[in-house]
Amino acid sequence: FLLALAILAGVVYALTPEGRLASLSYPDVRDLRAGTELFSEVATSEIFGVALSRERETQALWGELVSGNYFEALPVRPLLGRLFGPEVDTSAQAATIAVLSHRAWRLHFDSDPKVVGRTVTLNGQAFTISGITPEDFRGVYSVWFSPDLWIPVAAGPQLDPARRGALEARDQRQPTTLGRLAPGVSVAQAQAQVGTFAQTLARIHPEVLARYYGCGLVAPQLLK
Repeated sequence: FLLALAILAGVVYALTPEGRLASLSYPDVRDLRAGTELFSEVATSEIFGVALSRERETQALWGELVSGNYFEALPVRPLLGRLFGPEVDTSAQAATIAVLSHRAWRLHFDSDPKVVGRTVTLNGQAFTISGITPEDFRGVYSVWFSPDLWIPVAAGPQLDPARRGALEARDQRQPTTLGRLAPGVSVAQAQAQVGTFAQTLARIHPEVLARYYGCGLVAPQLLK
């Protein structure tokens, strides 16, 4: 699995004049999806923290806020239940679901298979647990971070009102952007097209992108 991911996927980033890597904004990501055919999937992820409220206690959990196609981009199949898909990107109601990691399922729910379909309270909001990931799946930050759950990024404003408007703000660069290469496409080809994409974006949005002079693609094997 990891070998296939290393060959087929990469992290797309913005580049500052000082040579530092920076995130794309959500509008940038949508433009990247629409502007290239070299990626079969372009997905996003952010690390976030939530409070899980139980009858007598509140537990702090860490997870990822992700685009609807996140699990398709990696890809991964559920151990139990189902994982969400692109449908959660267009409906706030559909986005009120959560996928638990195997570790969180074991530690916080005693490996109870009946937890699938159950409603839990996260940051005071009701979310339905739709599925459990396999034991060996730890998301895109697996080298240094093991998430408890995954929630659609469209539900972000419900978890934190300060996130309202974040999905439309081109000057807010938050997510890690994952590009899964289409069959037969090389990293070099994708790198070249990502560079062209950055030039086009800068012409269209010069007031926002002036402080960035390019974009690039890092293959995961180069990040280790």
